[in-house]
Amino acid sequence: MTNSDYAELTSRNTGLVSASVQQRLRRTTVLVAGVGSTGGAVIEPLARIGVGALILAEPGDYELSNLNRQQAYRADIGANKAATAARRVAGINPDCALSVHTDGVTPDNVGSLLDRATIVVDGVDVTTRAGWAAKLAVHRGAAQRALTVISGWDLACSQYVRLYRYGSGQPVLDGITADLVETLPVWSLIKRVLPSRVFPDALADDIAVRGGREPEYHVPQLIQTAMLFGAIATQIVVDHAGQVPGPDEILVDLQHLTTGVPSVRDGRAGDWYRSLP
Repeated sequence: MTNSDYAELTSRNTGLVSASVQQRLRRTTVLVAGVGSTGGAVIEPLARIGVGALILAEPGDYELSNLNRQQAYRADIGANKAATAARRVAGINPDCALSVHTDGVTPDNVGSLLDRATIVVDGVDVTTRAGWAAKLAVHRGAAQRALTVISGWDLACSQYVRLYRYGSGQPVLDGITADLVETLPVWSLIKRVLPSRVFPDALADDIAVRGGREPEYHVPQLIQTAMLFGAIATQIVVDHAGQVPGPDEILVDLQHLTTGVPSVRDGRAGDWYRSLP
Protein backbone atom coordinates (compact mmCIF):
# COMPACT_ATOMS: atom_id res chain seq x y z
CA MET A 1 0.00 0.00 0.00
CA THR A 2 1.35 3.42 -0.94
CA ASN A 3 1.37 6.38 1.43
CA SER A 4 -1.53 7.86 -0.50
CA ASP A 5 -3.54 4.62 -0.15
CA TYR A 6 -2.91 4.57 3.60
CA ALA A 7 -3.90 8.21 3.84
CA GLU A 8 -7.18 7.51 2.04
CA LEU A 9 -7.90 4.39 4.13
CA THR A 10 -7.52 6.40 7.34
CA SER A 11 -8.93 9.69 6.01
CA ARG A 12 -12.20 9.33 7.92
CA ASN A 13 -10.18 9.17 11.14
CA THR A 14 -9.06 12.74 10.48
CA GLY A 15 -10.41 15.20 13.01
CA LEU A 16 -10.74 12.49 15.64
CA VAL A 17 -7.27 10.97 15.36
CA SER A 18 -4.50 13.55 14.94
CA ALA A 19 -1.94 13.20 12.16
CA SER A 20 0.84 12.53 14.67
CA VAL A 21 -1.14 9.81 16.46
CA GLN A 22 -2.09 8.25 13.11
CA GLN A 23 1.59 8.00 12.20
CA ARG A 24 2.40 6.47 15.56
CA LEU A 25 -0.40 3.94 15.02
CA ARG A 26 1.21 3.08 11.67
CA ARG A 27 4.44 2.38 13.57
CA THR A 28 2.65 0.35 16.28
CA THR A 29 2.93 -3.43 16.50
CA VAL A 30 0.19 -5.17 18.48
CA LEU A 31 0.66 -8.71 19.73
CA VAL A 32 -2.73 -10.41 19.93
CA ALA A 33 -2.17 -13.46 22.11
CA GLY A 34 -5.25 -15.62 21.67
CA VAL A 35 -7.60 -15.05 18.71
CA GLY A 36 -10.88 -16.19 20.24
CA SER A 37 -13.82 -14.17 21.51
CA THR A 38 -11.84 -11.25 22.94
CA GLY A 39 -8.62 -11.30 20.95
CA GLY A 40 -10.48 -12.01 17.73
CA ALA A 41 -12.81 -9.05 18.25
CA VAL A 42 -10.00 -6.50 18.25
CA ILE A 43 -8.16 -7.54 15.08
CA GLU A 44 -10.37 -5.99 12.39
CA PRO A 45 -10.85 -2.69 14.29
CA LEU A 46 -7.07 -2.40 14.70
CA ALA A 47 -6.56 -3.03 10.99
CA ARG A 48 -9.20 -0.44 10.09
CA ILE A 49 -7.86 2.22 12.47
CA GLY A 50 -4.49 1.90 10.72
CA VAL A 51 -2.24 -0.10 13.03
CA GLY A 52 0.99 -0.92 11.20
CA ALA A 53 1.65 -4.49 12.30
CA LEU A 54 -0.20 -7.35 13.98
CA ILE A 55 1.31 -10.45 15.55
CA LEU A 56 -1.41 -13.09 15.80
CA ALA A 57 -0.81 -16.13 18.02
CA GLU A 58 -3.49 -18.81 18.35
CA PRO A 59 -3.32 -22.62 18.15
CA GLY A 60 -7.07 -23.23 17.93
CA ASP A 61 -9.30 -23.89 14.93
CA TYR A 62 -12.83 -22.58 14.42
CA GLU A 63 -15.74 -24.76 15.55
CA LEU A 64 -19.42 -24.25 14.79
CA SER A 65 -20.12 -23.20 18.38
CA ASN A 66 -17.65 -20.30 17.98
CA LEU A 67 -19.78 -18.62 15.34
CA ASN A 68 -22.26 -17.13 17.80
CA ARG A 69 -19.61 -14.60 18.89
CA GLN A 70 -16.39 -14.86 16.86
CA GLN A 71 -15.46 -13.21 13.58
CA ALA A 72 -15.78 -16.22 11.27
CA TYR A 73 -18.03 -17.96 8.75
CA ARG A 74 -19.10 -21.57 8.25
CA ALA A 75 -16.47 -21.91 5.55
CA ASP A 76 -13.85 -21.16 8.22
CA ILE A 77 -14.77 -24.15 10.43
CA GLY A 78 -11.67 -26.29 10.89
CA ALA A 79 -9.32 -23.47 9.91
CA ASN A 80 -6.83 -21.89 12.30
CA LYS A 81 -8.19 -18.73 13.89
CA ALA A 82 -5.02 -16.66 13.55
CA ALA A 83 -4.47 -17.59 9.90
CA THR A 84 -8.12 -16.85 9.08
CA ALA A 85 -7.97 -13.45 10.80
CA ALA A 86 -4.78 -12.61 8.91
CA ARG A 87 -6.52 -13.22 5.58
CA ARG A 88 -9.31 -10.84 6.56
CA VAL A 89 -6.82 -8.16 7.60
CA ALA A 90 -4.96 -8.48 4.30
CA GLY A 91 -8.23 -7.77 2.49
CA ILE A 92 -8.85 -4.64 4.58
CA ASN A 93 -5.47 -3.05 5.14
CA PRO A 94 -2.68 -4.59 3.04
CA ASP A 95 -0.29 -2.05 4.59
CA CYS A 96 -0.57 -3.92 7.90
CA ALA A 97 2.39 -6.27 8.36
CA LEU A 98 1.21 -9.67 9.57
CA SER A 99 2.99 -12.33 11.56
CA VAL A 100 0.96 -15.50 12.19
CA HIS A 101 1.81 -18.14 14.78
CA THR A 102 -0.53 -21.12 14.59
CA ASP A 103 1.20 -22.80 17.53
CA GLY A 104 0.03 -19.97 19.78
CA VAL A 105 2.18 -18.58 22.57
CA THR A 106 4.81 -21.09 23.66
CA PRO A 107 7.84 -21.01 25.96
CA ASP A 108 10.02 -21.06 22.84
CA ASN A 109 8.43 -18.12 21.03
CA VAL A 110 7.01 -15.81 23.71
CA GLY A 111 10.22 -13.78 24.01
CA SER A 112 10.58 -13.15 20.28
CA LEU A 113 6.90 -12.24 19.96
CA LEU A 114 7.11 -9.69 22.76
CA ASP A 115 10.41 -8.26 21.52
CA ARG A 116 8.58 -6.98 18.43
CA ALA A 117 5.48 -5.70 20.23
CA THR A 118 4.57 -2.14 21.16
CA ILE A 119 1.52 -3.20 23.17
CA VAL A 120 -0.17 -6.55 23.93
CA VAL A 121 -3.76 -7.77 23.76
CA ASP A 122 -4.25 -10.75 26.08
CA GLY A 123 -7.03 -12.95 24.79
CA VAL A 124 -5.49 -16.20 26.02
CA ASP A 125 -7.97 -18.88 27.07
CA VAL A 126 -8.58 -19.09 30.85
CA THR A 127 -10.53 -22.35 30.88
CA THR A 128 -7.50 -24.67 30.85
CA ARG A 129 -4.29 -24.99 32.84
CA ALA A 130 -2.29 -24.79 29.60
CA GLY A 131 -4.02 -21.52 28.79
CA TRP A 132 -3.06 -20.09 32.18
CA ALA A 133 0.56 -21.15 31.66
CA ALA A 134 0.59 -19.29 28.32
CA LYS A 135 -1.12 -16.26 29.84
CA LEU A 136 1.43 -16.11 32.65
CA ALA A 137 4.29 -16.38 30.14
CA VAL A 138 2.87 -13.41 28.20
CA HIS A 139 2.50 -11.28 31.32
CA ARG A 140 5.92 -12.21 32.71
CA GLY A 141 7.58 -11.35 29.43
CA ALA A 142 5.61 -8.11 29.12
CA ALA A 143 6.64 -7.10 32.66
CA GLN A 144 10.29 -7.72 31.80
CA ARG A 145 9.93 -5.41 28.80
CA ALA A 146 7.75 -2.80 30.55
CA LEU A 147 4.92 -3.33 28.05
CA THR A 148 1.23 -2.59 28.57
CA VAL A 149 -1.13 -5.57 28.39
CA ILE A 150 -4.86 -5.21 27.67
CA SER A 151 -6.86 -8.14 29.06
CA GLY A 152 -10.57 -8.70 28.41
CA TRP A 153 -13.26 -10.76 30.09
CA ASP A 154 -16.59 -11.63 28.44
CA LEU A 155 -19.02 -11.83 31.37
CA ALA A 156 -22.60 -12.38 30.14
CA CYS A 157 -23.65 -8.88 28.99
CA SER A 158 -20.68 -7.18 30.70
CA GLN A 159 -17.22 -6.55 29.34
CA TYR A 160 -14.50 -6.15 31.95
CA VAL A 161 -11.16 -4.83 30.72
CA ARG A 162 -7.98 -4.76 32.77
CA LEU A 163 -4.83 -2.85 31.87
CA TYR A 164 -1.52 -4.06 33.21
CA ARG A 165 0.91 -1.15 32.79
CA TYR A 166 4.07 -3.03 33.57
CA GLY A 167 6.27 0.00 33.18
CA SER A 168 4.85 1.22 36.50
CA GLY A 169 6.00 -1.82 38.49
CA GLN A 170 2.60 -3.53 38.64
CA PRO A 171 2.63 -7.12 40.03
CA VAL A 172 2.67 -9.76 37.30
CA LEU A 173 -0.87 -10.99 36.63
CA ASP A 174 -2.09 -10.06 40.11
CA GLY A 175 0.46 -12.32 41.79
CA ILE A 176 -0.26 -15.49 39.82
CA THR A 177 2.80 -17.77 39.85
CA ALA A 178 3.83 -20.92 38.01
CA ASP A 179 3.29 -22.93 41.18
CA LEU A 180 -0.29 -21.65 41.46
CA VAL A 181 -0.97 -22.45 37.80
CA GLU A 182 0.24 -26.00 38.38
CA THR A 183 -1.70 -26.61 41.59
CA LEU A 184 -4.88 -24.53 41.76
CA PRO A 185 -8.13 -25.35 39.92
CA VAL A 186 -8.85 -23.07 36.98
CA TRP A 187 -11.71 -21.28 38.75
CA SER A 188 -9.48 -20.55 41.71
CA LEU A 189 -6.99 -18.90 39.36
CA ILE A 190 -9.82 -16.84 37.87
CA LYS A 191 -10.88 -15.82 41.38
CA ARG A 192 -7.44 -14.30 41.97
CA VAL A 193 -7.68 -12.09 38.89
CA LEU A 194 -11.38 -11.35 38.45
CA PRO A 195 -13.13 -9.49 41.29
CA SER A 196 -16.53 -10.81 42.36
CA ARG A 197 -17.96 -7.26 42.21
CA VAL A 198 -17.96 -7.46 38.38
CA PHE A 199 -19.25 -11.04 38.08
CA PRO A 200 -22.89 -11.01 36.82
CA ASP A 201 -25.47 -12.77 38.96
CA ALA A 202 -26.98 -14.65 35.98
CA LEU A 203 -23.59 -16.03 34.99
CA ALA A 204 -22.85 -17.16 38.54
CA ASP A 205 -26.24 -18.91 38.62
CA ASP A 206 -25.61 -20.69 35.32
CA ILE A 207 -22.19 -21.91 36.43
CA ALA A 208 -23.60 -23.12 39.74
CA VAL A 209 -26.48 -25.02 38.08
CA ARG A 210 -25.31 -26.25 34.67
CA GLY A 211 -21.62 -26.23 35.49
CA GLY A 212 -22.20 -28.67 38.30
CA ARG A 213 -24.16 -31.21 36.27
CA GLU A 214 -22.83 -31.02 32.69
CA PRO A 215 -19.43 -32.71 32.20
CA GLU A 216 -18.81 -30.77 28.96
CA TYR A 217 -20.02 -27.43 30.33
CA HIS A 218 -18.82 -24.30 28.55
CA VAL A 219 -19.26 -20.84 30.03
CA PRO A 220 -21.82 -18.98 27.86
CA GLN A 221 -20.54 -15.99 25.90
CA LEU A 222 -22.31 -13.44 23.70
CA ILE A 223 -21.39 -11.57 20.51
CA GLN A 224 -22.36 -8.14 21.85
CA THR A 225 -19.97 -8.53 24.77
CA ALA A 226 -17.08 -9.68 22.59
CA MET A 227 -17.61 -6.76 20.21
CA LEU A 228 -17.39 -4.39 23.15
CA PHE A 229 -13.87 -5.60 23.84
CA GLY A 230 -12.88 -4.93 20.25
CA ALA A 231 -14.06 -1.34 20.54
CA ILE A 232 -12.58 -0.69 23.98
CA ALA A 233 -9.22 -2.28 23.25
CA THR A 234 -8.89 -0.40 19.96
CA GLN A 235 -9.48 2.90 21.75
CA ILE A 236 -6.87 1.97 24.36
CA VAL A 237 -4.34 1.30 21.57
CA VAL A 238 -5.15 4.73 20.08
CA ASP A 239 -4.77 6.35 23.50
CA HIS A 240 -1.49 4.52 24.02
CA ALA A 241 -0.20 5.86 20.70
CA GLY A 242 -1.24 9.35 21.78
CA GLN A 243 0.24 8.88 25.27
CA VAL A 244 -3.15 9.63 26.80
CA PRO A 245 -3.56 8.27 30.36
CA GLY A 246 -6.59 6.23 31.34
CA PRO A 247 -8.01 3.93 34.03
CA ASP A 248 -6.56 0.52 34.85
CA GLU A 249 -9.98 -1.15 34.63
CA ILE A 250 -13.12 -0.56 32.60
CA LEU A 251 -16.50 -2.22 33.11
CA VAL A 252 -19.33 -1.82 30.59
CA ASP A 253 -22.61 -3.44 31.67
CA LEU A 254 -24.87 -3.58 28.60
CA GLN A 255 -27.78 -4.97 30.59
CA HIS A 256 -27.66 -1.96 32.90
CA LEU A 257 -27.41 0.44 29.97
CA THR A 258 -30.38 -1.01 28.07
CA THR A 259 -32.73 -2.06 30.88
CA GLY A 260 -31.64 -0.07 33.91
CA VAL A 261 -31.07 -3.32 35.82
CA PRO A 262 -27.41 -3.95 36.72
CA SER A 263 -25.92 -7.36 35.97
CA VAL A 264 -24.46 -7.45 39.48
CA ARG A 265 -27.36 -6.72 41.76
CA ASP A 266 -27.52 -9.37 44.46
CA GLY A 267 -23.82 -10.19 44.26
CA ARG A 268 -24.48 -13.93 44.16
CA ALA A 269 -21.03 -14.55 42.70
CA GLY A 270 -19.56 -13.34 45.98
CA ASP A 271 -20.74 -16.40 47.94
CA TRP A 272 -19.73 -18.72 45.10
CA TYR A 273 -16.26 -17.12 44.87
CA ARG A 274 -15.74 -17.38 48.61
CA SER A 275 -16.36 -21.13 48.42
CA LEU A 276 -13.45 -21.57 46.01
CA PRO A 277 -10.00 -22.52 47.38
